[in-house]
Amino acid sequence: MQLEWYSPKSTFLHAWDTRWKLFSILLLIGTSASVTSFAALLALLLAAIILCALAHVTSASLQSMLSGPLFLCLIMLPVIALTSGGETLFQFGYLRLFREGILTATQIVLRLLTIVLLLVVLLTTTRFASVIAALQRLHVPGKLTLLIAYTYRFIFVLIDDLGNLMRAARLRGYRLQSTIMHFKTSTHLLVALLVKGYDQSERVQAAMTLRGFRGIAQTLEQQHSSLPDIFLTGAAFLVTVAAIALESMLS
Repeated sequence: MQLEWYSPKSTFLHAWDTRWKLFSILLLIGTSASVTSFAALLALLLAAIILCALAHVTSASLQSMLSGPLFLCLIMLPVIALTSGGETLFQFGYLRLFREGILTATQIVLRLLTIVLLLVVLLTTTRFASVIAALQRLHVPGKLTLLIAYTYRFIFVLIDDLGNLMRAARLRGYRLQSTIMHFKTSTHLLVALLVKGYDQSERVQAAMTLRGFRGIAQTLEQQHSSLPDIFLTGAAFLVTVAAIALESMLS
Protein backbone atom coordinates (compact mmCIF):
# COMPACT_ATOMS: atom_id res chain seq x y z
CA MET A 1 0.00 0.00 0.00
CA GLN A 2 1.46 3.33 -1.07
CA LEU A 3 1.74 5.76 1.84
CA GLU A 4 2.85 8.80 -0.12
CA TRP A 5 2.84 9.93 -3.74
CA TYR A 6 5.63 12.47 -3.28
CA SER A 7 8.13 12.38 -6.12
CA PRO A 8 11.41 14.21 -5.35
CA LYS A 9 12.30 16.37 -8.34
CA SER A 10 13.92 19.75 -8.87
CA THR A 11 11.01 21.81 -10.17
CA PHE A 12 9.87 25.19 -8.95
CA LEU A 13 6.56 23.61 -7.92
CA HIS A 14 8.49 21.34 -5.53
CA ALA A 15 10.27 24.41 -4.14
CA TRP A 16 6.99 26.34 -3.78
CA ASP A 17 6.35 27.12 -0.11
CA THR A 18 3.80 24.61 1.13
CA ARG A 19 1.60 27.24 2.78
CA TRP A 20 1.23 29.25 -0.42
CA LYS A 21 0.91 26.09 -2.50
CA LEU A 22 -1.80 24.63 -0.28
CA PHE A 23 -3.73 27.89 -0.27
CA SER A 24 -3.50 28.19 -4.07
CA ILE A 25 -4.52 24.58 -4.74
CA LEU A 26 -7.48 24.83 -2.37
CA LEU A 27 -8.48 28.12 -3.99
CA LEU A 28 -8.48 26.53 -7.44
CA ILE A 29 -10.37 23.48 -6.14
CA GLY A 30 -12.99 25.65 -4.50
CA THR A 31 -13.42 27.66 -7.68
CA SER A 32 -13.74 24.51 -9.77
CA ALA A 33 -16.41 23.18 -7.42
CA SER A 34 -18.44 26.40 -7.59
CA VAL A 35 -18.43 27.44 -11.26
CA THR A 36 -20.87 25.88 -13.73
CA SER A 37 -20.03 27.32 -17.17
CA PHE A 38 -18.05 25.10 -19.52
CA ALA A 39 -15.62 27.90 -20.39
CA ALA A 40 -14.65 28.39 -16.75
CA LEU A 41 -14.38 24.64 -16.14
CA LEU A 42 -12.21 24.17 -19.23
CA ALA A 43 -9.96 27.08 -18.19
CA LEU A 44 -9.45 25.52 -14.76
CA LEU A 45 -8.85 22.10 -16.28
CA LEU A 46 -6.25 23.59 -18.62
CA ALA A 47 -4.53 25.23 -15.64
CA ALA A 48 -4.48 21.90 -13.79
CA ILE A 49 -2.99 20.13 -16.82
CA ILE A 50 -0.29 22.80 -17.14
CA LEU A 51 0.57 22.41 -13.45
CA CYS A 52 0.84 18.63 -13.89
CA ALA A 53 3.20 19.15 -16.83
CA LEU A 54 5.32 21.65 -14.91
CA ALA A 55 5.49 19.29 -11.93
CA HIS A 56 6.70 16.45 -14.19
CA VAL A 57 3.94 14.16 -12.92
CA THR A 58 4.52 10.61 -14.14
CA SER A 59 1.92 8.58 -15.99
CA ALA A 60 1.99 6.01 -13.17
CA SER A 61 0.94 8.63 -10.62
CA LEU A 62 -1.83 9.86 -12.89
CA GLN A 63 -3.09 6.35 -13.52
CA SER A 64 -3.11 5.37 -9.84
CA MET A 65 -5.00 8.49 -8.77
CA LEU A 66 -7.36 8.80 -11.75
CA SER A 67 -8.45 5.16 -12.00
CA GLY A 68 -10.80 5.30 -9.00
CA PRO A 69 -12.60 8.58 -9.89
CA LEU A 70 -12.93 7.59 -13.55
CA PHE A 71 -14.42 4.23 -12.60
CA LEU A 72 -16.90 6.05 -10.36
CA CYS A 73 -17.80 8.32 -13.28
CA LEU A 74 -18.48 5.32 -15.51
CA ILE A 75 -21.01 4.12 -12.96
CA MET A 76 -22.67 7.42 -12.10
CA LEU A 77 -22.78 9.34 -15.38
CA PRO A 78 -25.10 7.02 -17.34
CA VAL A 79 -27.54 7.14 -14.43
CA ILE A 80 -27.45 10.95 -14.42
CA ALA A 81 -27.84 11.19 -18.20
CA LEU A 82 -30.83 8.84 -18.20
CA THR A 83 -32.70 10.06 -15.11
CA SER A 84 -32.20 13.83 -14.87
CA GLY A 85 -35.30 14.77 -16.89
CA GLY A 86 -35.75 17.68 -19.28
CA GLU A 87 -35.45 17.75 -23.06
CA THR A 88 -35.24 14.28 -24.60
CA LEU A 89 -32.50 13.78 -27.18
CA PHE A 90 -32.87 10.06 -27.76
CA GLN A 91 -35.36 7.42 -26.73
CA PHE A 92 -35.17 3.66 -26.92
CA GLY A 93 -38.13 1.99 -25.31
CA TYR A 94 -38.37 3.17 -21.74
CA LEU A 95 -34.85 4.62 -21.80
CA ARG A 96 -34.52 8.33 -22.47
CA LEU A 97 -31.32 10.31 -22.92
CA PHE A 98 -31.82 13.85 -21.65
CA ARG A 99 -29.97 16.96 -22.79
CA GLU A 100 -29.73 18.35 -19.25
CA GLY A 101 -28.36 15.02 -18.07
CA ILE A 102 -25.57 15.07 -20.65
CA LEU A 103 -24.64 18.64 -19.71
CA THR A 104 -24.65 17.81 -16.00
CA ALA A 105 -22.58 14.67 -16.57
CA THR A 106 -20.04 16.62 -18.63
CA GLN A 107 -19.74 19.25 -15.92
CA ILE A 108 -19.15 16.55 -13.33
CA VAL A 109 -16.40 14.95 -15.43
CA LEU A 110 -14.62 18.28 -16.02
CA ARG A 111 -14.92 19.26 -12.38
CA LEU A 112 -13.73 15.89 -11.13
CA LEU A 113 -10.75 15.77 -13.49
CA THR A 114 -9.70 19.27 -12.46
CA ILE A 115 -9.90 18.54 -8.74
CA VAL A 116 -8.06 15.23 -9.01
CA LEU A 117 -5.28 16.73 -11.17
CA LEU A 118 -4.82 19.57 -8.69
CA LEU A 119 -4.58 17.05 -5.85
CA VAL A 120 -2.05 15.08 -7.91
CA VAL A 121 0.08 18.22 -8.22
CA LEU A 122 -0.14 18.84 -4.48
CA LEU A 123 0.63 15.27 -3.40
CA THR A 124 3.43 14.61 -5.90
CA THR A 125 5.28 17.86 -5.14
CA THR A 126 4.77 18.00 -1.36
CA ARG A 127 5.53 15.62 1.47
CA PHE A 128 2.54 14.87 3.65
CA ALA A 129 4.41 16.04 6.74
CA SER A 130 4.88 19.41 5.02
CA VAL A 131 1.14 19.60 4.35
CA ILE A 132 0.42 19.01 8.05
CA ALA A 133 2.97 21.66 9.02
CA ALA A 134 1.41 24.09 6.55
CA LEU A 135 -2.06 23.45 7.98
CA GLN A 136 -0.75 24.30 11.43
CA ARG A 137 0.91 27.50 10.23
CA LEU A 138 -2.29 28.49 8.43
CA HIS A 139 -4.03 28.21 11.83
CA VAL A 140 -6.30 25.35 10.87
CA PRO A 141 -7.81 23.97 14.13
CA GLY A 142 -5.38 21.59 15.76
CA LYS A 143 -7.90 18.80 16.27
CA LEU A 144 -8.80 18.87 12.58
CA THR A 145 -5.12 18.80 11.60
CA LEU A 146 -4.43 15.83 13.87
CA LEU A 147 -7.54 14.06 12.59
CA ILE A 148 -6.31 14.43 9.00
CA ALA A 149 -2.81 13.27 9.94
CA TYR A 150 -3.86 10.19 11.89
CA THR A 151 -6.59 9.22 9.44
CA TYR A 152 -4.09 9.34 6.59
CA ARG A 153 -1.54 7.36 8.61
CA PHE A 154 -3.75 4.59 9.96
CA ILE A 155 -6.21 4.10 7.10
CA PHE A 156 -3.46 2.14 5.35
CA VAL A 157 -2.92 0.02 8.47
CA LEU A 158 -6.64 -0.79 8.61
CA ILE A 159 -6.69 -1.66 4.89
CA ASP A 160 -3.72 -4.01 5.39
CA ASP A 161 -5.42 -5.60 8.42
CA LEU A 162 -8.59 -6.09 6.40
CA GLY A 163 -6.55 -7.69 3.62
CA ASN A 164 -4.98 -10.10 6.13
CA LEU A 165 -8.40 -11.02 7.54
CA MET A 166 -9.84 -11.57 4.06
CA ARG A 167 -6.83 -13.68 3.09
CA ALA A 168 -7.21 -15.85 6.19
CA ALA A 169 -10.93 -16.24 5.53
CA ARG A 170 -10.36 -17.24 1.90
CA LEU A 171 -7.88 -19.92 3.00
CA ARG A 172 -10.70 -21.32 5.12
CA GLY A 173 -13.10 -21.48 2.18
CA TYR A 174 -14.79 -18.06 2.46
CA ARG A 175 -16.00 -16.46 -0.76
CA LEU A 176 -17.70 -13.08 -1.09
CA GLN A 177 -21.26 -13.99 -2.09
CA SER A 178 -24.76 -12.60 -1.50
CA THR A 179 -26.00 -15.32 0.86
CA ILE A 180 -26.96 -15.18 4.51
CA MET A 181 -24.03 -17.33 5.59
CA HIS A 182 -21.46 -15.21 3.74
CA PHE A 183 -23.13 -12.04 4.99
CA LYS A 184 -22.67 -13.23 8.56
CA THR A 185 -19.02 -14.03 7.85
CA SER A 186 -18.45 -10.58 6.32
CA THR A 187 -20.07 -8.99 9.38
CA HIS A 188 -17.75 -10.95 11.67
CA LEU A 189 -14.76 -9.78 9.65
CA LEU A 190 -15.80 -6.12 9.95
CA VAL A 191 -16.44 -6.47 13.69
CA ALA A 192 -13.02 -8.07 14.13
CA LEU A 193 -11.45 -5.20 12.19
CA LEU A 194 -13.22 -2.59 14.33
CA VAL A 195 -12.17 -4.30 17.58
CA LYS A 196 -8.60 -4.61 16.35
CA GLY A 197 -8.57 -0.95 15.31
CA TYR A 198 -9.94 0.14 18.68
CA ASP A 199 -7.29 -1.86 20.57
CA GLN A 200 -4.59 -0.42 18.33
CA SER A 201 -5.83 3.15 18.92
CA GLU A 202 -5.55 2.63 22.69
CA ARG A 203 -1.98 1.38 22.32
CA VAL A 204 -1.10 4.34 20.10
CA GLN A 205 -2.61 6.78 22.61
CA ALA A 206 -0.68 5.20 25.50
CA ALA A 207 2.58 5.28 23.52
CA MET A 208 2.11 8.93 22.55
CA THR A 209 1.19 9.95 26.10
CA LEU A 210 4.36 8.31 27.40
CA ARG A 211 6.33 10.32 24.86
CA GLY A 212 4.89 13.61 26.11
CA PHE A 213 2.18 14.21 23.52
CA ARG A 214 -0.13 17.08 24.55
CA GLY A 215 -2.41 17.44 21.54
CA ILE A 216 -0.04 19.46 19.33
CA ALA A 217 1.68 17.91 16.35
CA GLN A 218 5.39 18.67 16.53
CA THR A 219 7.28 19.09 13.28
CA LEU A 220 10.80 20.03 12.26
CA GLU A 221 9.58 21.44 8.95
CA GLN A 222 10.97 24.91 8.26
CA GLN A 223 9.04 26.96 5.72
CA HIS A 224 10.09 30.34 4.35
CA SER A 225 8.30 32.51 1.83
CA SER A 226 10.09 34.00 -1.15
CA LEU A 227 9.25 36.14 -4.14
CA PRO A 228 8.63 33.16 -6.50
CA ASP A 229 6.15 31.75 -3.97
CA ILE A 230 4.17 34.98 -4.03
CA PHE A 231 4.37 35.10 -7.83
CA LEU A 232 3.01 31.55 -8.20
CA THR A 233 0.21 32.26 -5.74
CA GLY A 234 -0.63 35.43 -7.66
CA ALA A 235 -0.82 33.41 -10.88
CA ALA A 236 -3.24 30.98 -9.24
CA PHE A 237 -5.30 33.93 -8.01
CA LEU A 238 -5.41 35.38 -11.54
CA VAL A 239 -6.62 32.03 -12.92
CA THR A 240 -9.36 32.04 -10.29
CA VAL A 241 -10.39 35.58 -11.17
CA ALA A 242 -10.43 34.70 -14.88
CA ALA A 243 -12.63 31.68 -14.25
CA ILE A 244 -15.06 33.71 -12.15
CA ALA A 245 -15.11 36.42 -14.83
CA LEU A 246 -15.94 33.85 -17.51
CA GLU A 247 -18.67 32.49 -15.26
CA SER A 248 -20.24 35.92 -14.77
CA MET A 249 -19.96 36.84 -18.47
CA LEU A 250 -21.62 33.66 -19.70
CA SER A 251 -24.30 33.39 -17.02
